[in-house]
Amino acid sequence: MKVGISALRAPKDGRILIETGSKEETEKISTSITETCGKELEAKVQELRNPRLAIYNIPEDITIENATKTIRE
Repeated sequence: MKVGISALRAPKDGRILIETGSKEETEKISTSITETCGKELEAKVQELRNPRLAIYNIPEDITIENATKTIRE
């Protein structure tokens, strides 16, 4: 996809937050996740903050350490 992820966080509420350098990159990741994993994951672009993406319904076997690899795949 050739997008830059500036931060990847996992709050305690079961989400993964991804920060990118621009809104276009955030939209590109969101679209890709929705097309690929739309039945299992829900990607929402947050407004009024740095370009950030929240992913919900994360399976328990995905951790913050392997989330980047899983998203790339």
